[in-house]
Amino acid sequence: MAPLVIQKRTTLSETKNGLEFVLSSERPGADRFGDVIAIDGIDHKNHDRNPIVLWNHHADQPIGKMLRLRVEDGKDGKRLIGNLYQPRRDSMQYRCLDGG
Repeated sequence: MAPLVIQKRTTLSETKNGLEFVLSSERPGADRFGDVIAIDGIDHKNHDRNPIVLWNHHADQPIGKMLRLRVEDGKDGKRLIGNLYQPRRDSMQYRCLDGG
């Protein structure tokens, strides 16, 4: 069996503003089914009231808060970007996100 290799993704960058993620993109073919989500149709008001990020949807495994949600224009369409704050750097989840 081949070893599991985790590569650091180019959509993740650590700054003083936390870890920056591209949460969704209008780039054609961005997902395995070829679906494209219209970024302007995303309503994140509910998320803004409680911006907790969970690991694999497990309520007992919060890994931080996703703040500064914003839409940016990219060369392949709009992108929804957010910054993950207060990650638990000692957690296995953080090490996976950070590529190691």
